[in-house]
Formats: sequence, C-alpha cells, structure tokens
Amino acid sequence: MIRRACLLALVIIANAVSSASADDPSTLAAYQRAIEQATALIDRAATEQTAAQRQALIDQAITQLGATRQVQASSGERWSINNDPLIAELNAAKSDTQPSSRLQNIATRLRTLRGALITPPVAANESDRAKLRDILNQPPFKTGNNANAFSDLLNQISDWLNRFLNSTASGIVGVRDIVTVLGFIFVVVVLFFFLRTLMSNWVAETQLPNSIEGAALTSSTALIQAQRLASQGDYRTAVRQLYLASLLLLDERGVLRYDRTLTNREYLSAVKNEPKTQSALEPIIDTFDRTWYGFGAVDQAEFEKYRHQVESLKEL
Repeated sequence: MIRRACLLALVIIANAVSSASADDPSTLAAYQRAIEQATALIDRAATEQTAAQRQALIDQAITQLGATRQVQASSGERWSINNDPLIAELNAAKSDTQPSSRLQNIATRLRTLRGALITPPVAANESDRAKLRDILNQPPFKTGNNANAFSDLLNQISDWLNRFLNSTASGIVGVRDIVTVLGFIFVVVVLFFFLRTLMSNWVAETQLPNSIEGAALTSSTALIQAQRLASQGDYRTAVRQLYLASLLLLDERGVLRYDRTLTNREYLSAVKNEPKTQSALEPIIDTFDRTWYGFGAVDQAEFEKYRHQVESLKEL
C-alpha cells in the first residue's frame, strides 16, 4: 500500500514538473537548437524509404517543434511560438505515400526560420505592430486571398487523390469518395466548356478585323454587314458592326476621328462639346460594351432596338 502511494506521488510530482517546464519560456538559443534538430530529422525522413522509420523521424521532429511555446529574449520580453501549421504539414506527410517533396519544403521553411533567428529579435513598439497588422490584412496574407486559396485547393486535391488511390488499392471505396469523384469530374467538364467558349470568342474577335472590318470602310458598308450578320443569327457580331457604323458615320461628318487605338470613353470625350451627339452615342457604347466585352445575350428584338439607336445618329 505504501509502495503504491509512493509511486502515485512520484507520478504527480513528475506531471507537475512537466507542466511547469511546459509553461516556462525557452531561451532563444534552445529554440534555435530545436529548429536545427527538427530540420535534421526531416532531412533524414525525406530520404528514408521505410515508412515506419520515416514516421518515427517525423514524430521526433514534431516533438522538437511542439516543445517550445514561448521564447524569452535577453531583454526579458516573451514571444509566443506557434509551430502548429508546420506540425499539421508534418502530420499530413506521415500519411503521404510520396512525402519527400513536402518534407523538403518544410525543411526549407525551417532553414529560413533558423536564418531569421540568427539576428536576435528586439522588442517591437506599437507602431511596428500596427504596420505588421496592416501588412497581414493585405494580400497575400489576408484570409481568402485567391492565390492562397488556389494553393490550398491544390493541396487538398492532392491529399484527397492520395487517400482515394490508397483506398482503391485496398478495395475500400465509400459513397463519399464516389460523390467526390463525380463532383470533381463535373467541375472539370464545366471548366473545359467555359474555356472552349472563351477561346472561340477570342478567335472570332481576332479574325474579325481581317474578314469584316477590312470591307467595312464606310458607315453604309458596316450597316450592310450588320444586316447580313443579323439575318444569319449572329446578333452579337452584328451589334459590333452597328457600333462601327456609328463611329464611321461621325468620322465621315467630321465630328470625331475613327481610330482603332482609341477607347470607347475617349470617343465620348471627343464629342463632349456636342451634348446631343454625346447623349445619343453614350447608350450605343454602353450596349456595345455589355454585348461584346460582357458577353451579354442579344436577340432579334435587342438588335432592332440597337439599330434604331444607331439610326438616330443620322438625324442629328
């Protein structure tokens, strides 16, 4: 009985000492040694072929990184240490069948951290903290940043594929995995059709100057081309020809100079001294921007309405 009581007392004392040591801050030199040891362990794990031995080395590195939660500088100020992201990456690498690349990336990050620790930190004032907050609230550090989100998405897809292939090899495929595969295929198909549509529009726009604008040297020619395209059902390109006709008409009347290098807003600025012309041209430009650059839908009724707007320029 006395022996058991003594053993229990020793366990309690050991736990108390362990808790106290975990709460005590580490010195900067001790933290630097922990980083160096963790880096060496990860380098060994990256070249280790045996999975069990590799996981054991990774566990040792995790222990080194997780042992320090606070560092006390020579000035007496304490800094909190958060290696949880690195530990999460190491835990993910343990289940990875080909973790060498991931482990090498983690080791590179640790070497960068070790290099930064060579210069002893100094106490930060409130102005420095405010600048740091401003930096962290902007891309690429701000939560939801597209680049970070895209990188996270790629990592998630890679992790999922590894798990799925391992499950398939083991003959264990759940309903959730099947649904995920179907969802992934659906996203790929949607992206394929979107890119194909975008490329076809780009090709059509690139070929247009050689095929149509080469003949549309006058406003009348452009109007004829617009009617021909509309009769073929290509209302989007027909709208573009009507817009070209309106610019050529104003050029023929000496109101403005037609130049492909000018923007639509520059054309509006060119007629600012003629309020009636500017008022008539503005909705024509807005509809063209929405249709051509915004890929807005155009039917026969929309085309006829737009044609009347262009025709109204002749009456000015």
